[in-house]
Amino acid sequence: MSKSQLFVGVMLVVLGFSISTFAQTPANGARTVLFKEPASARSFSSGPLSVSRLNDAPAPSKGIAVFLQFDKVPTAAQRQQMARAGIQLHEYIPGRVFLASVERSYSESELKSWGITGVQYPDQSLKKAPELKAAHPSLNRGLKKYHIWLAPTVDMKEAGRHLQAVIGTQKGGISEIRPLYDRMLEISVDAANLDQLLNLDFVLYAQEAPELSALNLIESESHLVSRLHVGDQTTPGLSGKDVTIGVGDAGRVYHMDLGNYQADQAYIPNSHATHVVGTLAGKGWGNPIMKGFAYNANLEIDYYNVIIYRTPELYQQKRMVITNNSYGGGSTCLPYSGQYSGYCGQVDQQLLDMPHLTHVFAAGNTTRLKCGDFPTSYRTIDNAFQAAKNVITVGGTNDSGTESVYAKGPTVDGRIKPEVVAISLGVQSTGPNNNYFRLDGTSMASPQVAGTLALLYERYRQLFGGADPEGDLMKALICNTATDMGTPYVDFAYGFGWLNAQKALETLNRKSWFSGSVEHEEETSFEIELTR
Repeated sequence: MSKSQLFVGVMLVVLGFSISTFAQTPANGARTVLFKEPASARSFSSGPLSVSRLNDAPAPSKGIAVFLQFDKVPTAAQRQQMARAGIQLHEYIPGRVFLASVERSYSESELKSWGITGVQYPDQSLKKAPELKAAHPSLNRGLKKYHIWLAPTVDMKEAGRHLQAVIGTQKGGISEIRPLYDRMLEISVDAANLDQLLNLDFVLYAQEAPELSALNLIESESHLVSRLHVGDQTTPGLSGKDVTIGVGDAGRVYHMDLGNYQADQAYIPNSHATHVVGTLAGKGWGNPIMKGFAYNANLEIDYYNVIIYRTPELYQQKRMVITNNSYGGGSTCLPYSGQYSGYCGQVDQQLLDMPHLTHVFAAGNTTRLKCGDFPTSYRTIDNAFQAAKNVITVGGTNDSGTESVYAKGPTVDGRIKPEVVAISLGVQSTGPNNNYFRLDGTSMASPQVAGTLALLYERYRQLFGGADPEGDLMKALICNTATDMGTPYVDFAYGFGWLNAQKALETLNRKSWFSGSVEHEEETSFEIELTR
C-alpha cells in the first residue's frame, strides 16, 4: 500500500470472481484462497501459463485476465520486473493471489523465477453472483439492470461498443450502458441474454443492480453540535460556511428554511428530501431553534444516486467535498444484505480518486429481519452503497443513544458496519407547507453526520490556510471520537459509537493525528503519548 492514513486503511476491492481448475497438476503447498464464494476456493495449478486465447481476445482487452498465486507477496521491484515482461498485477486476494493481466504465454520456469506457484483462469460458469444462479428460471426474463465487472486492462468505450455489437441488435438487447467507474458498467439488458455477456473473456462478474428508494431539536443538543455553532475562546462559531454538500434523495425540497432550492431542481417536491435537507442545512428562518447542523453550507441536490454520478464534476467545479445519501435498495437476508455491490465499488473508487471527498450513507431501516443465526436486525445493512469500505455508513438510535434500533452489521465479508450512529427516532425537521414534522429512520441520522462533517471541514480550512482535509482523516475523526455505547468498544450495532461533534472538534483543534506510508515488508513506527 503506497499510502495510509492513521486509523483508516484503504482496502482494495476483492471482486466476486470465481474460478475453475485448469487441467494441470495442483501446485505444491497450495493454500486456501479467500474468493467471495467458498466454492471458488480450489487448488491452483502449476505449469506453464498458456494464453492461446489471446489472439482471439476482443478489441477492448489488452491481454487476458488470470489469477496468479505466489510463494510470497512480491516486492515492488519484482512487480516492476514482471510488468516489463508483460504481467501486470492488480487486486490482491488473501492467499497470496493477485488478479493479473498477461500479454503472452510464459513457461513454467519463467513463472517460478518470479515466485509464481499456481495459475487459475476465470470460468464463465461461475461469473454470476449467487442471487443470479439461485433465481428461478421464470425470474430470469425481461429487461433488468446489472453491474458488470470488466478485466483490468479493458477500454471502457470499446467494451461498451463490443457489448452492443454482441447482443445489441437482438430482441431484448442492451438498452442502456452507463459507466460506474473505470472497470464497472451498469447495463440494462434482457436477463435471457446475460449468459452471452459472461461468455466474453473481458467480462469477469455480474450482479443484479439494486433498485433505489428513500429510507425512511434534540439531535443538535445530544450530539453536542450546538456547542460548535456557538464557539468559544479558541474556536469561532461554525456553520458550514462555504462548504459544499451534495444531497441525493427522493425529490426536490420545498421550505422557506431551504431558500429557493425548489426552483433549482427538476424533480417533484418530496417531504422525505425536505426533512433530510432541513436537518443537514436548514436556515431556521421559520423557527430559529430548527437550524440545521450546517446551516450556512452550500447545497447541490439531485435525485438519488444521480448525485454520485455527478460527483466528479461537482468535486472539480463546485468544490463539493461531502455527500449525504439517505436512500438505498432495501435489505433481504439472501443475497443482498451487507453484500459488496457494484455501487459499493463505484463510491470506493471515487474516494480513492478524489482524496478530499467523504460520502455518507444511511445504513437502512430494518428492525425485524432475522438472517440465519444472527440476532434480529443483525447482518441487515442495506444492499446498495452501504457496504462500501471507504464511506461512512450511519446507523440509528433512540434519542438517548441507549438503543440501536435499525440495520446492523456485519457485512457479508465480516466488516464493521455501521461505523457510527446518530439519533433516528422522532427527528423533527422541515416539512410541507413551511411547517416542521417528525420522521424516523437512518435517513434522519445520516444528515446529522454529514452536517457535522461540514463543520469540521470548515474548521480545518481555518487551521490550514483554506486547504481541504483528506476524507480518510475526516472519517477517522468521526469514528475515533464517537461515544462508545452498547457492547464495550467497536461492535456491529453502534460501530465506533454515538456521534460526538465536540470531541471531534477538540481532536481537530489539537491536531492529534499523524499519517505515514509503508511498503511491503517494511516497518514504520509512530510514538503515541497517552495522557491518561
